[in-house]
Amino acid sequence: MLKVQNVSFSHCHEQVLEKISYTFLQNSIYLLDGPSGVGKSTLMKILAGLERQQSGDIVFADSIQFSDVYYLPYQSYFPWLTIKEHFLLLNSQFFQIRDFVHLIDELEMKPLLNKKPLQLSLGQLSRFYILLSDLKDNKIILLDEVFSSLNQNLAEKTIIALKSRWKSKNKCVVLTSHQSDWLKPFIDFHLILSSQNLNEK
Repeated sequence: MLKVQNVSFSHCHEQVLEKISYTFLQNSIYLLDGPSGVGKSTLMKILAGLERQQSGDIVFADSIQFSDVYYLPYQSYFPWLTIKEHFLLLNSQFFQIRDFVHLIDELEMKPLLNKKPLQLSLGQLSRFYILLSDLKDNKIILLDEVFSSLNQNLAEKTIIALKSRWKSKNKCVVLTSHQSDWLKPFIDFHLILSSQNLNEK
C-alpha cells in the first residue's frame, strides 16, 4: 500500500500540486488521468522517489519501500548485453517460466532476444522494459506514457497479457496515457488529477 499525504510540489515558483492525498492499494490497477500539464508525470516521479515534494509525505505499508517501485520510462540497461542476457541476469531459468515465455511471444519480442537495447525501436524498448518489470519482484509499477509508442492493437494485447499477471502477483500498477479511453476496460480505478485534488471518477 502507498499513501500520498498532503503532498505539494512547485516548480519555478509555480504551484503544480497542492496538498494532494490518496491511498493506492495492492492488487489494483489505476489510470491517472487529467489535462496535459496538470502534474501527472510529476506525481509519478514523486511516487518513484525521483522528485522530492516540498511538503507532505509518501508513506509505504507492508514493508514496501522506494526500492520496490518500478518506474517507466526511467530505467537503465546494460548496452553490451542482449535482451536475452538481461533476462538471464534477473532469472537464469526464465525460459522455464511458462507464463513469461508466453508473454514474450504475446509482446512480439521473441525475434529480438539476441538484439541489444540500442538496436531496438522506441516501441520495442518499451516492451523490453515491461518484460523486465515482470521478471523483477517490484510491488509497485508506475507506467508513465509507456503505451504511447505502441499502436493501439499491440498496446491492448500487451495490457491484456499483463493484467492477469499483475493481479496474480498482488501488484499495485499506476498508468498514465494521453489517449486514455482504450485503457478504461482494463483498470480498477480511474483517477482524475487537478492541482489540488486527486479523486476517483
